[in-house]
Amino acid sequence: MNNGQKKWQIQPGQKKVEVLAAFPDSYSFTFELGKEIDDVKNALETKIVGEDKVSGRTAIVMEVTPKGGDSYKIWIDKDTKMPLQKQSAMQYSIQYKVCYTSIDFIESIPKELLAYTIPEGFKEIDTNTEQIVNSLADVKEILGFTPTIPENVPSSFIQNNISIVNDAKVVKINYTSKDNKKKVVILQKKSDSEFKPASMAALGKVNNNVAEIQSPIKNEIGILQGQVPYANITGISSVRWKQDGFEYAVIGNTYLEELELFIKGSTSGIVDISSKEQSLDKPQVEVPVDLKVEEQEQKNVDAGHSPWKLDPVFVSQVFASLKILPEGIQGEYPIKYEELKIIKNTGKEAIIEVSGDKTTIKRVYLKRLIREDNTGIWTVVGYDPLKNQ
Repeated sequence: MNNGQKKWQIQPGQKKVEVLAAFPDSYSFTFELGKEIDDVKNALETKIVGEDKVSGRTAIVMEVTPKGGDSYKIWIDKDTKMPLQKQSAMQYSIQYKVCYTSIDFIESIPKELLAYTIPEGFKEIDTNTEQIVNSLADVKEILGFTPTIPENVPSSFIQNNISIVNDAKVVKINYTSKDNKKKVVILQKKSDSEFKPASMAALGKVNNNVAEIQSPIKNEIGILQGQVPYANITGISSVRWKQDGFEYAVIGNTYLEELELFIKGSTSGIVDISSKEQSLDKPQVEVPVDLKVEEQEQKNVDAGHSPWKLDPVFVSQVFASLKILPEGIQGEYPIKYEELKIIKNTGKEAIIEVSGDKTTIKRVYLKRLIREDNTGIWTVVGYDPLKNQ
């Protein structure tokens, strides 16, 4: 159970109550209602194909065609408009169906279910490693610095508490929306290491510093490491950057635009993490693309094959390596992953710079041609050759 302030699991067999971090909630379900609703809203096409019964309730059967994917069916409760059942597309002779075999709708969760109590005879096991502190002075005494507190935050949020992750040497300023539906956490720690954005992240600017933007979070690096898991949780986004010897991250289950307000309240510089349409530089050499082939590649990735095509750096590594070994790569790639650097990434277009003494390419240009969200594959559309080639 998670009431927004505390998460716990009652284990009757062992007579114990395990206390966990309330945010982010890493529990996930195959048939996540919020995600299914978003997928229908963002689909390329939807159409009603019939009516059926699911768990005794009348449901509308809808065929959904996602961008760059195969059509699937979803059963929507006629009264509440909530998804009740889903049938996937047939992929490699495999098709799955998931549904609620029993469902009841109530106006709100009973308060007694959200109240944290330890049953008689049970032992509390607190696995949450965060330490709540009373003041900024406590933070300075423990970590050796005074954290930056935003001067202004959205009026719909209130500061919940300040906590420390001792092992990671990270301070967290925790905010909760007044309706208790959204959480935003500002992380800060000292850092003398080079800032390296995640390869699958979009890039922006915070006070003229490179900012890593993940929506949702796919890679936990830097300050995101060594804490509760953030990656692959529906609806969790983050912005991470380094400034004046400190690494920061703002994380929340809200829109990037709202996270941007928290960042602006923490810095006097210009903040640009928007996803405005912008066209990057054009390549010197264009690479022809067969959209039908790319559509099939997208379907393969959706089915769990070749996940590396979601990483623009990996795609660039393969492309640059094949320019050296056009007959195929056996063993190690001639271009190392570490020899590639993200120059620009809008989330829809990317430019990767290639270094090393073997490369014949200076830059690789990529686009998400089939699907422009984080599930879309990257396609090489051009490159800049080395001048001496």
